[in-house]
Amino acid sequence: MNDQINSKQFWLIRLRIKGFRSYGTEVQEINTDSPLTLISAENSQGKTATAEAIEFLISGQSSRRDLFGGAKSEYDRMLTNVHLASAPEVWVEADVRLADRRELTIKRTLITDYEQSRDCD
Repeated sequence: MNDQINSKQFWLIRLRIKGFRSYGTEVQEINTDSPLTLISAENSQGKTATAEAIEFLISGQSSRRDLFGGAKSEYDRMLTNVHLASAPEVWVEADVRLADRRELTIKRTLITDYEQSRDCD
């Protein structure tokens, strides 16, 4: 696809997340097609995971490992839900509306998670 998606030229209308951090094996969908989307929840309910899922979708990385420092091994498997018995498929997908009103779906799948000093793919 030759379309260039500029962050100032699209609107996130729907977000789907599977297996990412605190998200389980069932696809979770967040509808964001409104002028304001508020994500509110108690502690440990996935607010940060949702923000990091959007970051992963856009950049393919998580800045947390670089921002907070410490040994890189502390962040092993930081994008996969480690509480699940088997390694889930991990992906983030979004429907976006471009300035010209076309709608596209973009998806990023985690192939390998962070490990020791290796970045994710």
